[in-house]
Amino acid sequence: RYEEEADTGRRVSQVRIDWLAGRPQVLDYTAIPPETAAPPDAAATEGTLDPVSAVTAVLAETGADRACTLTFRLFDGQRLSQVVLTKRQDRPDEVLCSGTFTRLAGYRPEEMAERRQFDLRLTYRRSETGALIAVEAEVQTLYGKVRLKRR
Repeated sequence: RYEEEADTGRRVSQVRIDWLAGRPQVLDYTAIPPETAAPPDAAATEGTLDPVSAVTAVLAETGADRACTLTFRLFDGQRLSQVVLTKRQDRPDEVLCSGTFTRLAGYRPEEMAERRQFDLRLTYRRSETGALIAVEAEVQTLYGKVRLKRR
C-alpha cells in the first residue's frame, strides 16, 4: 500500500494505492487543480514501484557486482516514470553511478515539453564487509539540483 499527501507548489494531491499481484490499484487520487492528462493504462503500470519503494531501491545497500545496474518504473497514481542507472565509475573507496529519471506517461503535454528527462547520480562507499552503501544522491529537478547526503 502507498499513501501520499503532496503539495508541489503546482499541485496539491492525495493518493492511495494497493498493489495486487504486481499491479497497482488506485483506490483514491484527487488533485487540485484536477489532472488533465490521462493516467497510463493498467498494463503499463504492471511491475512498478511506488515512490517510497523506488527511493528505498536506489538507496539500499548493494553488492559491488550489482552497483549501477538498476532499472525500474515507478507509479504515483497518475504519473509513470522510469529510473535507469547504468554508467559506473570506480574509485579507490567509492563507486559513482549515473543515469536518468524519465517521465513516461500521465504528465500533461506542457510538463513533457518543459522537461522529460532528468540526470541523476549516486555515490556509494564500501563498507567494512565490502558491500556498497549509498552515501549521496543527486538529481536534477525543475527547481535545480537536489542533493541527499547520508548522515
